[in-house]
Amino acid sequence: MPPPVWLPDTAAVAALIPTRTLQSDGSYGADFTPATRPTAVQVAALVSLIATEVAGEVGVVPAAQDDQAAYVVALGAAALVEVSYFPEQVRSAQSAYPDLDARYTEALDRLTYSVAEGGEGESLTAQWSFPSPSLLFNPPVAPGVDPNAGPRTTFFDTW
Repeated sequence: MPPPVWLPDTAAVAALIPTRTLQSDGSYGADFTPATRPTAVQVAALVSLIATEVAGEVGVVPAAQDDQAAYVVALGAAALVEVSYFPEQVRSAQSAYPDLDARYTEALDRLTYSVAEGGEGESLTAQWSFPSPSLLFNPPVAPGVDPNAGPRTTFFDTW
C-alpha cells in the first residue's frame, strides 16, 4: 500500500522543533540528517507511526484536508521526538513536548471534525486581524486615570 499523499517529510517536523537539528558545527539545519539526534531515518519512522494513528482516527482524508493532515502528523511526530529522544528534558520541564502534545491533540480533533463534516469544518489556516483605528486615535484609559490630565499622545504623534 503506498503512503498517503498527506504524509509530511522530516523537514516539516524539523520546522516545528528546529533545535533538534543541531549540526556538528553548532548550527541548526533545516532538516534531520544522519548526524542529528534523532536521525532523519528515525524521524521518518515516527512520522509513519503518527500517520497510522491519524488514519485510524480520521479515516480517509479528503484531498482538501491534505495540508491539514500533514500538519497534524508533523505535530505528532515532533511530540514523539521530544518524548522518545529527550525524556529527561520532558521530565524536567525543559522540552516543548507539553505544548506540542496539546497542539497535536487539538489539531487532530479539528481534522477529525473537518473530515466528518465533509471537509466543511474548521481549518488550521492562519488568520490575522488588525486593531480598530479608533484604538489608535482614542486609546483606552486605565481605570482611575483622568484622561484629561496632562498631554495625550496617539500612535501617530510618535512618528
